[in-house]
Amino acid sequence: ENPKRWLRKRGPFVRERLAAAYPFLNRFDIFADAPFGHGHIHPLVIAALAPEARFIWVNRDFDDWINSLRKWELAHPKTYSAKRLALWQKSPDDMVELMRHRWHSRHKAFRQIAELSPSQCLELTFEDFTDYSALSNFYGVRAPEGTLPRLNASDG
Repeated sequence: ENPKRWLRKRGPFVRERLAAAYPFLNRFDIFADAPFGHGHIHPLVIAALAPEARFIWVNRDFDDWINSLRKWELAHPKTYSAKRLALWQKSPDDMVELMRHRWHSRHKAFRQIAELSPSQCLELTFEDFTDYSALSNFYGVRAPEGTLPRLNASDG
């Protein structure tokens, strides 16, 4: 279905059903990281709840990303289901393909929002993060001095 039509038809229902969550959600500046992070709220639902929301998709080399994801999830066994962790250990190729499918599915959802509202979406490559210019231009703010730190929480 067309994203504009979906928001027009289903947006009021989403806002009504999740109205009790507004006070909780309003405390946060960021709902999820991408390619799809650890939150799994469809971007159209976020757009229905927060029409001024901005979306950033960071394209990262898939092999680097999947290795980081695997390392992160295996290092946090209390966060992920035993079934999911077992899949990483017993059938890593299957897990990689599952994540590849989800990556493409979530990128398609991001692209829907980008087509609906290009000014609210920014797509970058991991290599674009050498300074603050792309992010500061996107948000219409002055870029801080210095280089943008590139940290990966699962590196250590």
